[in-house]
Formats: sequence, structure tokens, C-alpha cells
Amino acid sequence: MQDILDLRESALALKADERMIAYAGFSLLSEHLPSPKQGILKISASCRADGSGYLTLTFLVDTESDPADRNAVKDLFGQLSEQAISARLRGLADLCVKVPLDFMAPLDDWYVEEVNVYFKALEGRERLLLERHLMPALESILSCSFAAVEWWSSDDAPQAGPAGKAERRGMEGVHTLRDLFRRLFAGGR
Repeated sequence: MQDILDLRESALALKADERMIAYAGFSLLSEHLPSPKQGILKISASCRADGSGYLTLTFLVDTESDPADRNAVKDLFGQLSEQAISARLRGLADLCVKVPLDFMAPLDDWYVEEVNVYFKALEGRERLLLERHLMPALESILSCSFAAVEWWSSDDAPQAGPAGKAERRGMEGVHTLRDLFRRLFAGGR
């Protein structure tokens, strides 16, 4: 008998092993929205032995359970394409891939979008690439403004993978933004 692959479980396992390095609040200010929408950008990094790697940008936008607002935000994020990012980064990024996350959890109040941006030289350059190049490009594409980036010390994060599973499951309640991210993206329940 063949085992059945559970895509939701596989995706959650991959998200649990991400190395979150930073987060930032942002406001969407588009004329297509009835009012500005607040969101959070979660930034994770994955570096390979050769120094290449990718930044995973996970956007969470509070749509206040309004289907019209959710659709307007979705349309706005439709502008976030590999072509748009590449044009603004002028050769710094080698590949951009959008990943749908809607199937992972029912989040009626939130719109979630994820983009992976691959760089041939990432290791040790995450802060420079993010703050000096990628965030200004995102502000231009999405008509948004970012708050200051909060860098997350790797010592603060629960250990990735099975070794940190017990610590992540022991997290009760959401008290800070870090706790929220741990619950959403580190497998804590």
C-alpha cells in the first residue's frame, strides 16, 4: 500500500524549519483600498554551503474579515512578481518564487502571501540586501511603507526541527509578536 502525502503537514514541517531572522510592520497605502491596511512581514533566511541562498518573505495583512478588503489586498499583491522585483533589484536577485499558503490554515482575518528571493551571494549579506535593496523595492511595488526592521537573534528562536518540537508545543498564548510568529511558523500550537 502506498502512503498518502499530506501537503498541509509537509508545508507546516517546512515552515517549522525556517530560520526566521527578522520581522517588520508595514502599512499598505494604495488608492485601491478603502483605508490603509496594517501588516507584518516575516523574514527567514536559508543559506547553502557555497554562500548562496534565499530570503523567504511572508506577508500577513489584517483584512478585518472583510471579503472586499481581502480581494483588494490580493489584487495589490498580484503586482508582486518576479519581473517587478528583478527590475528594481537590477541583477541582485537570481530568482523569485511566490508560494501560495492559503491551504495551510483558515485565516479569515488575514491575507497571507509568501515570496522566496534567491541570491547567488546571501550569507552575511542578509541585512544589506533586505534593508538597502529589497524593502525599498517592495515599498515601490506594493505602495506600502515599512516600520524599522526588528532583527531576531537566533539565540531567541526555538530550535528548528524535531529537537525544538517540545519547546514549541509548550508555548501557551500569544503575548508578543515573536510569540505570534512562533505559533504561526514554528509549529507551536
